[in-house]
Amino acid sequence: TNNVIHRSLVHLTTYRNLPSMALSLSHEDNNNNDSVSESYIYTTLDDSINTTTSTTTTSRNLQQVLHTIEYAAYTAGKVALSTSGQIAIKSTKVNIRDLVTESDVKCQQLIREIIEEEFPHDAFLGEEDVDLSGGDGGDSSCASSAALDAVLSGGGGSLSSLDDGGDASSSNNEEEEDRLLFIVDPIDGTTNFQAGLPIYAMSIGVVALPSSSSSSSSPEVVAGVIYNPTLGEMTSAVRGRGCYLNNRRLQQPQQQQSQHELPPRTSILNQSLINVGFPISKESTLQASSKAVAALATKVRGLRMVACASQAMAWVAQSKFN
Repeated sequence: TNNVIHRSLVHLTTYRNLPSMALSLSHEDNNNNDSVSESYIYTTLDDSINTTTSTTTTSRNLQQVLHTIEYAAYTAGKVALSTSGQIAIKSTKVNIRDLVTESDVKCQQLIREIIEEEFPHDAFLGEEDVDLSGGDGGDSSCASSAALDAVLSGGGGSLSSLDDGGDASSSNNEEEEDRLLFIVDPIDGTTNFQAGLPIYAMSIGVVALPSSSSSSSSPEVVAGVIYNPTLGEMTSAVRGRGCYLNNRRLQQPQQQQSQHELPPRTSILNQSLINVGFPISKESTLQASSKAVAALATKVRGLRMVACASQAMAWVAQSKFN
């Protein structure tokens, strides 16, 4: 049919810019008598986009970054796909609504290893690195800030090379480049995943932290992927280089010819399909959100609650949600 998106599959042995960790993982699969050829979806950035107008100022190779995080998400997705609905709850964070499974931990470690292999001098912050046990009633923002501070100061969440000393020349070269921070939710939508519902995703975002010689003075989100293994959807984006679904560039919906022709905002809202989410930390905010959603329900075309924020944002990028 016309709406079928053909996915570009590249066999690992023929992928010219393949991350080294990916090759070793492929060899391990073969040694385990895996009869299925290992391949994964990757994205080639559209060179026709005028990058000179981009606000991205990082010196890092974002095509390499994108290939690595896509492969990491894809590899973790295979683990999740094989255990969805079949794995017990390992623990809870704030309350029973906020779950952790063994697959969350395993997927985060796998993603970390793949990223570390390619970018040993950069930083990593995973959702399972955030300790909510000491928070104020499960204040995730305070706990996240503490975990981020630990990573950026070379603490437990950073990659091994930040602690191993390295050689002087390597360290000097790294200081001249922007440092990257990889922010990972290994399984977003863990409750869906644990229940066997097919709406969960691997989410990886990349932030460029400017060096002392950089022309930029503030951190900048430069790349990200959201991978739903049950749907086989890899939604990828690089700042200034476009957003893609399975290596096919996504286009923004056609807009009106002039600002004066735009319909009133109330009309836009009436035509919109909206995803909503509820906070899980405090009953008071949950009740307030419920009231807000009830008021919104009569003003939109429809409300959905997929309970997976990254998947919802991927569908916004695909123009499925407004």
